[in-house]
Amino acid sequence: MRKILIFLGIVFFSFLTFAGVVFSQAEKPMECCKLQHDMKSIDSKCESGKVVAPKTGVECPYSIDKTTPKWGLCCTVDAIYSIADYIFWIFFIVAVIAFAVAGYFFIIGGGDPNTLSRAKSMVFWGSIAVVVVVLSKVIPAAVKAIVS
Repeated sequence: MRKILIFLGIVFFSFLTFAGVVFSQAEKPMECCKLQHDMKSIDSKCESGKVVAPKTGVECPYSIDKTTPKWGLCCTVDAIYSIADYIFWIFFIVAVIAFAVAGYFFIIGGGDPNTLSRAKSMVFWGSIAVVVVVLSKVIPAAVKAIVS
């Protein structure tokens, strides 16, 4: 399980490292975004499913629904929420699998100290995954509360 978590961590951080290089190759960044989450606490115009931009007439592949000077903040916090959603589901699945495997090892372990040690280790890593799951919901909410 430890090797799997290390592998997932390496893949995740590699993606974060190289995604910036790939996305920075664009000629000009978009001056709009389609919101996936409700950001009305930042600006009343930042609603879920709407395309926000600083003004009309900017280069945007979508049709602009709302214009607001806080569009960048809305888009940034929305991106944080989207990343946190992915982290939530990945680590939720890891936690469920870790606890299921730990339960299996506890059942079949009998009195074998090695098997019970592996089960306890799985419970520990499952608990770490649960902490990450909780933080993946708490941190974006804290960021949203701070900036609004």
